[in-house]
Amino acid sequence: MKRLSFMIVLLLVMVSLTANAGNGTPKQEQTRYNACSNILSGALATFTGSVVGIGNHDGLVIDTGNSQVTIYGIGPEWYWEDKEVGRPEIGDVVKVVAYAVLFSDGTRYVASAITIGGETLILRDTNTGCPLWRGARNR
Repeated sequence: MKRLSFMIVLLLVMVSLTANAGNGTPKQEQTRYNACSNILSGALATFTGSVVGIGNHDGLVIDTGNSQVTIYGIGPEWYWEDKEVGRPEIGDVVKVVAYAVLFSDGTRYVASAITIGGETLILRDTNTGCPLWRGARNR
């Protein structure tokens, strides 16, 4: 009887582990794509202005003439270098297409594309919302 009980418990544990394995996609990857798709829920907005600051976490502050807007998610320097596009600096005039995403502490503008000096750099996958530099260094 003890042996049968042990076998039943073992079988339940194995079934439980298999059920929790998901659909073959690691939980980290599922979370990443869920977070990216949240960006796509935001409405697209376009801003043109002069760069007046480069803030924390790759934030870019532009003066549109009417207000100052902080743009997030402009990507790492190496991504801009790989694409041979000059990363915005203070004083540059840029055009930014960004998603207006609602967060718990307010709306943030997450860059989708930035035009500087006549060159446009696409920053996000339009199907997933994920940044194009993710995993690019490992490819």
